Amino acid sequence: MMAVDWPAIRARSTAAPWSVYRDATLRFADHLLTAPAPRIDTARHNWVLEQARVTGKYIITLAGAYRLTRDARYAERAWFFFADALEWPHWFWLGDPRTQGFALSTGELAITCAFMEDWMGDFLSPERRAAVDRAIGERIFAPYLEVTAPGREVVWYRDTINWNAVCNGGVLVLALQRAAHDPLSAAVIAHAEEGLRYYLAGLSPDGSLPESIGYWQYGMVHLAYALLASERYTGKPHPTLATTSLNSGLSFPFDFTPEGGTAVGFGDCNIFFPQGFLFAMAARAGRDDITAEMHRRMTRYLRDRTPAQFNPFEDYHPTEIFCLVFSGQATADAWNRPACKVYPDVGWGVFASGPLTLGFRAGSTAVSHSMRDLCAVNLARGGVGLFEYVENLPYTRGWFNYERPRGNGRELFFEDNSTSKNTLLTNGVGQIERAVSQWGADATSMWCEAGAAYAWFVRRVYRRVEQAPGGFILHDDVETDAECWHEARFFTRGEFVELGEGRFRVSHAGQSAELLVRAAVPMHCVVVEAAQSIPVKPTLRMLRIANRLPACRSQWQIHITA
Repeated sequence: MMAVDWPAIRARSTAAPWSVYRDATLRFADHLLTAPAPRIDTARHNWVLEQARVTGKYIITLAGAYRLTRDARYAERAWFFFADALEWPHWFWLGDPRTQGFALSTGELAITCAFMEDWMGDFLSPERRAAVDRAIGERIFAPYLEVTAPGREVVWYRDTINWNAVCNGGVLVLALQRAAHDPLSAAVIAHAEEGLRYYLAGLSPDGSLPESIGYWQYGMVHLAYALLASERYTGKPHPTLATTSLNSGLSFPFDFTPEGGTAVGFGDCNIFFPQGFLFAMAARAGRDDITAEMHRRMTRYLRDRTPAQFNPFEDYHPTEIFCLVFSGQATADAWNRPACKVYPDVGWGVFASGPLTLGFRAGSTAVSHSMRDLCAVNLARGGVGLFEYVENLPYTRGWFNYERPRGNGRELFFEDNSTSKNTLLTNGVGQIERAVSQWGADATSMWCEAGAAYAWFVRRVYRRVEQAPGGFILHDDVETDAECWHEARFFTRGEFVELGEGRFRVSHAGQSAELLVRAAVPMHCVVVEAAQSIPVKPTLRMLRIANRLPACRSQWQIHITA
């Protein structure tokens, strides 16, 4: 995939502090020597992707362990998992009409094949090489060329979404690696480079992605695979790796996961733990601060963990050996949490005050994987979420809305569960239409007016987040044509405790903050149980702040302090 100095990596991997990555890789590889082939419940949403992803992690971990140690047991076990994948009836999800034979799972398996061939090529027998050739030709290259042919292009091919980077980027890496001997490679390279141009052209100048911090990483890591592979096989620096959007964008997921990976961002994949390959992106972009921050987070995450503690379906175990390729580049202090930072292209803001970090959502809901939660806030302290954005995974019925015709006519993602909001509501209803809000920011505050996202009789839904000594102040203002019940809701996985008139403490996992509610009209504050829309998930605690009587206008201040 890229030029790798393996002797240097082997030497570096045995020295502190990088030995933690080698130890984690080998511990997990040892665990995989007897682990069964993964089997995902076929009733799950896009189960093929989950099975492909876990299988890829297993193979890449074992291939890396083989290159570190030259122990053939690891390579043989990697082949065991790949041979199992050859028995799958298909490598794409039949349940999604967008795939037409090539999907995210196929893009990820292309990356898996590239790692396996690059790191284990000397281990594969002629018979096994022939099996790999057949699989790549029949299951990756041929269907890719079919779904990207003029007149038959799938919707993701020219779109600025994670599918573009994963599918085009994944297949490009594999085609570049096989260019010298695979007759399909030239056509695949041409199609993939064309598709990626659209992804790159659509990247925000500030480096953000409205699909969420989780999908930012999903796309960016596969883009990094492709760009670095291109550098290896062309022998020239790729100009994209020097662009402002990639350089500044490396801060985006870190800003919204300030401590311990706790997210104060938004979107339906509101989770981020840095994958090892981002070391390469940070090094090529000259972001030593991000490299240092990644090392701090990843070593803390890995310390004292056993293989059994890695959940392959939920945790990313950073076993990719690329952790060691660029890890020695860090010379700067770790990344510093910004006191106030706004990403204009998505309309998200992040604020820090003492130990507290608050994320604020303005911008637009008319994007993929976006929820209807303009004016929402999320709050964290000491690596613990206090007001949390409730995850919506796995997908459940009702979260795909077929709104036709609109744009290219594909389904639009929407959120129908009010428990994922820490925002303003009218008559118990949040934003009911996709909308772009009016909003703005200055050095210490940010505001959002989201009235257009509500029903016709709602004139104004306004929230301003202002930094204040020891915390933040939320200025809320709701106005309607008729008397209505206006309210704000805040959700926690922990507890709310009433301390006095309009005063509450929110606490979770040993961390807490206090809320003081002031209003121009009499308010009713109550803590209630809130069921999530996924029945198996635990109930949450909700603090509901509302007028005692219906009104046409309500103005509140909610002071949050540590």
